[in-house]
Amino acid sequence: MPCGEDMDRPDEKILDRYIKVRKLANESPQEGERLAARKKLERWQEEWRLKGINLDREATIWEGLQNSTEEPESRHWSDVYEQQQAEQEKRREAEWKQKFAQWGQAASSAFSWAAGMASQAFAMQEIQVLASEDSYTRIQVRTNPTGSMSINIRIAPEAVDFTSQLSEEQKLMYANTVASRVASQILSSI
Repeated sequence: MPCGEDMDRPDEKILDRYIKVRKLANESPQEGERLAARKKLERWQEEWRLKGINLDREATIWEGLQNSTEEPESRHWSDVYEQQQAEQEKRREAEWKQKFAQWGQAASSAFSWAAGMASQAFAMQEIQVLASEDSYTRIQVRTNPTGSMSINIRIAPEAVDFTSQLSEEQKLMYANTVASRVASQILSSI
């Protein structure tokens, strides 16, 4: 594709850069490099699409022209076909590797989320036990000689240690469960 033939068409430098970045996007062993290359390709494609040009197709044609001019003229068509099939297989393999890596990341994220949720559910269950059982949180209501009522709440040391490590939401759950028990004791005593 000669330079200056059409000012709206990408020149050789742009096409060569695009081909190199596309190769990085498909074949780089580093995930971050592949993602950055894909983003750059998307920006270029969008920029040229607005001009009515399919940059990927132009680059593929340019790459084919470059490859055909570099090949010796004595090659048989079956050799060219086999080479094209091998290159296509490499591209498919690179795409599958990329998809497999993405699936692996998604699975890892899902397992991390599930482990976090299980840990939180276990903590919530422990909070319920600490707030509900008298061996950890004891609530006593007594009537004083003057006719007034006193409430004594005793929290065991291990319950204090455990609750000090909780999130604000979990501490609130503990406090609400204890408050519910206090309310129930008062209702049954009056």
